[in-house]
Amino acid sequence: MPDDAMNTELPGPSAPPAAGTLPPGHPLAPLDQAHQQAKAVHGKVEQASGMLATTRAELDKLTALGDAVTSDDVLEGMSKLVAAGADPKVLLALMAGNPAQGTPPMPEGGTALAGWIAQQDQTIKAQEAQIGQIKAQTQHALGIAATRVLAGHRAMSMMGAGEAGPVQPSAPPAGNPNPLLH
Repeated sequence: MPDDAMNTELPGPSAPPAAGTLPPGHPLAPLDQAHQQAKAVHGKVEQASGMLATTRAELDKLTALGDAVTSDDVLEGMSKLVAAGADPKVLLALMAGNPAQGTPPMPEGGTALAGWIAQQDQTIKAQEAQIGQIKAQTQHALGIAATRVLAGHRAMSMMGAGEAGPVQPSAPPAGNPNPLLH
């Protein structure tokens, strides 16, 4: 297919305005607002998913070291997580442990540290499974919200309202008693 055929616009109604640009009184404003909220929630889930992916990469490096892993290796990995946006207080608390809750502090090295890393790996696997489910749910909600906005714009366009304002009902054509058939 020639390149110029790919760049032609299809005839029909104009595209809906950019999301978030509808005035508050517009009939589609609630749909647009729901779409913006779904988009924001999905963005947060994507951000958390990205942080888990970074954490997974660092844990995989530490796990590969086996019993040769040292606390310096863990600190280096954690510094990369902080550079990627992780909260340093959370990581410090993880290293310090919480004996009241039964979580020991991070061991210095060797087999004990490799075991501690394996425990962290199990925690991250559970979080990855959970974020995967949440991500699928937010993707679904975002798709529904976007489809509703597009359908609303299309319905308004088909009724002749466009972006000018609320839709006014039209009278049925003469001789047709059923308004649904026009």
